[in-house]
Amino acid sequence: MRDDSIRLRRATIADAEPLARGVLEGIEDYPSFAPAGWTAPSLEAELEHLRESLADEDVCCLVADSGGEVIGQIIVLPAARAPHPVDDESLAHISNLFVRRDHWGAGLAGDLHRAALDAAGERGFTELRL
Repeated sequence: MRDDSIRLRRATIADAEPLARGVLEGIEDYPSFAPAGWTAPSLEAELEHLRESLADEDVCCLVADSGGEVIGQIIVLPAARAPHPVDDESLAHISNLFVRRDHWGAGLAGDLHRAALDAAGERGFTELRL
């Protein structure tokens, strides 16, 4: 059953801190499968990265919001601007699909993914990669 109090919207710069905290929560389990030596970014580094990203009109960050709290997120950006760039104007890159753990199992990740696909199509992308 869907929670009608949850709405999807475009993130703003005011969302930077909850988004950063969501990323850090979302990667808590990474050390169990990440390559040796991998370390999570600091909160400060993630905040700086997100503030830059949110100010960039080519980056579309969508959030799931419940009662003013960010409970999920996803980012769509041109693949040419992604960490492993590909120079293809038709290709978008999706990242940071995270849902707060207390909302796992509610279908929110699928809702965010569909919204990202729609946002990518509206921006003229015809292919996406993760």
